[in-house]
Amino acid sequence: MAMPRVHLMQNWFGYSDPAMEESLYETTILRQFVGMHLYRIPDETAILNFRRLLEKYGRLCSFSKATHDAGYEGRISGARPLF
Repeated sequence: MAMPRVHLMQNWFGYSDPAMEESLYETTILRQFVGMHLYRIPDETAILNFRRLLEKYGRLCSFSKATHDAGYEGRISGARPLF
């Protein structure tokens, strides 16, 4: 379940594959969201390969659209308004 979360964060923050790997090493809250420890961080090649698998099986568009739409409706991870 970690790689889909890595993919989501990469899209949300606009990170490249190397930048996503680096931010997972440097930012504790991102690692906690993904559910990984420092010794289990995927390298940039693993992140690229996961995205290619999504593209190969035609899941990238539907996966990204579904999470994008859900985010705007406040349904991701039980998100609640802050006010």
